[in-house]
Amino acid sequence: MALAYASAMFPPSSPSHKTWEDPSFFKWRKREAHVPLRSQDTLEVPSNWQMHGFDRPIYANMTYPFPLNPPFVPADNPTGCYRTVFHIPKEWKGRRILLHFEAVDSAFFAWVNGVPIGYRSGSLEAVWYSQGCAPTIKATDYFFKATLDDNFSLADIEVEVEIDSHKHDREHVPTLSIEATLFDNSGLSNSIDADLSYANAVNLKPKPKPTRSPCRGFHGYVLGGKIENPKLWSSEHPNLYTLVVLLKDANGKLIDCESCQVGIRNVVLAHKQMLVNGCPVILRGVNRHEHHPRLGKTNLEAFMIEDVILMKQNNINAVRNSHYPQHPRWYELCDIFGLYVIDEANIETHGFDDSSTFKHPTLEPIWANAMLDRVVSMVERDKNHACIIVWSLGNVSSYGPNHASMSGWIRERDPTRLLHYEGGGSRTSSTDIVCPMYMRVWDIVKIAKDPSETRPLILCEYSHAMRNSNGNIDVYWMAIDNTFGLQGGLIWDWVDEGLLKEDSDGSKFWAYGGDFGDTPNDSNFCLNGIVWPDRTIHPAVHEVKYLHQPIKISSAENMVKIENGHFFETTEALDFSWVLHGDGCILGSGPLNVPTLAPQTSQLINMESSPWFALWSACAAKEVFLSVNVKQRHETRWAKAGHLLASAQLCLPQKNVFVPNVIAFSSSPLVCERIGDSVTICKAKEN
Repeated sequence: MALAYASAMFPPSSPSHKTWEDPSFFKWRKREAHVPLRSQDTLEVPSNWQMHGFDRPIYANMTYPFPLNPPFVPADNPTGCYRTVFHIPKEWKGRRILLHFEAVDSAFFAWVNGVPIGYRSGSLEAVWYSQGCAPTIKATDYFFKATLDDNFSLADIEVEVEIDSHKHDREHVPTLSIEATLFDNSGLSNSIDADLSYANAVNLKPKPKPTRSPCRGFHGYVLGGKIENPKLWSSEHPNLYTLVVLLKDANGKLIDCESCQVGIRNVVLAHKQMLVNGCPVILRGVNRHEHHPRLGKTNLEAFMIEDVILMKQNNINAVRNSHYPQHPRWYELCDIFGLYVIDEANIETHGFDDSSTFKHPTLEPIWANAMLDRVVSMVERDKNHACIIVWSLGNVSSYGPNHASMSGWIRERDPTRLLHYEGGGSRTSSTDIVCPMYMRVWDIVKIAKDPSETRPLILCEYSHAMRNSNGNIDVYWMAIDNTFGLQGGLIWDWVDEGLLKEDSDGSKFWAYGGDFGDTPNDSNFCLNGIVWPDRTIHPAVHEVKYLHQPIKISSAENMVKIENGHFFETTEALDFSWVLHGDGCILGSGPLNVPTLAPQTSQLINMESSPWFALWSACAAKEVFLSVNVKQRHETRWAKAGHLLASAQLCLPQKNVFVPNVIAFSSSPLVCERIGDSVTICKAKEN
């Protein structure tokens, strides 16, 4: 099975869509009970209120910023009240109005026109309320289910609040789930449910519900159709189609329509391998927290785009959303640019490790619904994105019956992706991937060679990038590139989570735990990325790019070997070149004619027939280096033409040993003759 995944979006200009864009009236108090519903302060939405002078950020890795005593929270529970007015267009009269909160941290109550309409405590989960006009939102910093969260403690409305209108409860397109099946023996490479793309449109009609429902409790229509030889989605080829769904009444009048981007791809588990479109792709990835140096966890699209582009430019093809579902736009960008995503539920109970009073939530039935709710919310919101190839049950939350329940639900709901969970030793029945963190190289090789372990191994975290780190990453990649069953790893982590702060003398610096007077804190342990908070790269990024490069260049004896490590891309659009250095000086350079290499193939170049052989043979330098560069010929979404994709510098043996010429003479003087670039020293001629 495969899925054709869609990232559904309302067009910004849609008359059925509005966004909470104006600053709201805002009031913050240290205690929830003391917060008035009216205030003259204002605050942008979305934003983190700690980044605007209300309260202070707290950084703690494991320790909770409140006493661990679930289900109780302290009386001093910082709370903010937002109030605004939406002007409902007259065209919306009689329509169903939905108030959409994508992410509010950490819990909130909502009122419309003074009437309570809902409460949510999922922090980073989407929720819709069927009301609209003048909403009031009260968000609290602590709540008992915050013990499931992993965050730099910032309370806020993190993502835009939206209002959408629909014709009627039963007359709109509420959800899209698009399923595809690959037919290898039918003359069609693939078949998908629905597609509109390029010049050829496929028109589909509703069909009766099949005997086996796409998912338990499914009610709706199944649209069927076929596409001959569709272009599949992968990190190397992020092909997307546009799907348009039209809903008409019995008379053919248009009631509702939706459009979305669709990527078609297949993910299956084989013996010691995860296959994407039939190939054992290698995840060369990073873990990514949502972080902005000035805005905290409020994301700007420009920073998300910069992250994607930097990752692609430095040969990073995968990202783990650590440790929570992220901004909806992030998934759309990963679909468009081509990044494999491990989408992770907002579950982390690290703080229970040292408790002698409370068990880990996964062991307690009372926590089961809260944990499952977060997994269900993640899957249902993000299920239609091609970039997501693996679901994760969370991070460092021990292991127990509640994880078994969550994994069972996901496997029933979405058998088209793999499952990831490191807790409990990274090899439990709730994970399809052996996914340890910070395991030694010899241990991952040992697991990969264990005949009783049939699952692939991917390091969910490795090469912790704090301070001057990443020094032995080459040893990991030597093992990964040469051991069947190892399929990559994700560096911890992408970005330093420092916040821009100004000192008393006006100088600016990256602040971390303790710089805000916050207690408890874990100091600078949040500064462990390979890029600075402003996305300036660390020196280690150059090493990461080199070790992740898809074109490998090596030498052995009298040959240079060029390998195409891509799984779907040929080298047709790449330009190869060489430079020969002798004792630090450029001896020569030029293009290198390499035949087009298919994916996972290689080419040997004999030194004696190479364009640098003559220079090398005549060179008397003690140190000779051959540099081979591989550049993109054409511009892409993420790089300009001429972008350096791969490179290598090979040390060549000294080819020509210089033997001094000893001149025998008696008392005859020496003379020096210079002709052009040649200097000759000889005995003077006798008269």
